[in-house]
Amino acid sequence: MKFLRRRTADSSPDVTVILTIYNNEKYIEQAVRSLRKQSFRSFEVLCIEDCSTDRSYDRLQAAISGDPRFRIIRHEANKGVAAAWNTGIEQATGSYLVCLDGDDFIDRDAIRILYREITSGDFDIVACGFRICAETGKKIATKRFGNETVVLDHGSFRNYFGLIKSSFWGKIWRKSLFIDNDIRFPSGLYYQDLATTPRVLSFAKRIRIIENALYNYRQHPHSTTNSMSEKHIDDYFKVFGILKAHFTEMAQFDLIADEFEKMVSDNLKYHIDNIKNSSGENSPALNLYIENITTKQKNFYKEIK
Repeated sequence: MKFLRRRTADSSPDVTVILTIYNNEKYIEQAVRSLRKQSFRSFEVLCIEDCSTDRSYDRLQAAISGDPRFRIIRHEANKGVAAAWNTGIEQATGSYLVCLDGDDFIDRDAIRILYREITSGDFDIVACGFRICAETGKKIATKRFGNETVVLDHGSFRNYFGLIKSSFWGKIWRKSLFIDNDIRFPSGLYYQDLATTPRVLSFAKRIRIIENALYNYRQHPHSTTNSMSEKHIDDYFKVFGILKAHFTEMAQFDLIADEFEKMVSDNLKYHIDNIKNSSGENSPALNLYIENITTKQKNFYKEIK
């Protein structure tokens, strides 16, 4: 079957895996092992090394030694994960994209199953379930989303913000969605995938959601969603602005305005809840931080009316 075919020396791979690396020295070997053990063969791996300050680069070189499917692209300066994803998209030779963060890993049959699904019905995106892991790699929880096929009629479809998880990982994407529509991840912001996935969906026609948990996401205590700073707040509203501008340009914003406001509210609530849970107490600084978010949210709603 096609999805099991091996890549020959003179053929392009079917799938490009974008492996992003920045200070992942403790985890990069496991990420690479999970790729080298894939039952699917027709793929390349673009290792986007974003100028790590630890031994990630050396460990990456050792881990991929002897495997021609892997190619290292090293940024001259640290540019952030959005720029790394964009480099991968622009350098990919496969027709489909899979993302793997350098501290995560995937199941042995992950690419085979994702490729089989996306080619089985001319789908644009296939999203799978995932496992949440501790820093040690121990499984904490499994997230599944059922089995569903969605055909998008952009004249009536509204659920651009809730149909699938916004993360770049945990999916296989038709590369042309990014290239043909000139969509890239915004650099220099947190929540880059939230700013991007709904825009990609606005050009997609067929989406497949499968229950298989194929991706293993390593949870860190100091992740973006658990961190508190003025930049975190500002970047949320910059992302909301990017989405508002896009759907206005597509003449779809009036149709999805209620869903858009719900997405804004849900994401800010999620951020606040994570901050509360990670801090474990209601400090004056936390209360002021939440008040700042609430004020900016009210002002933002006034601006978009």
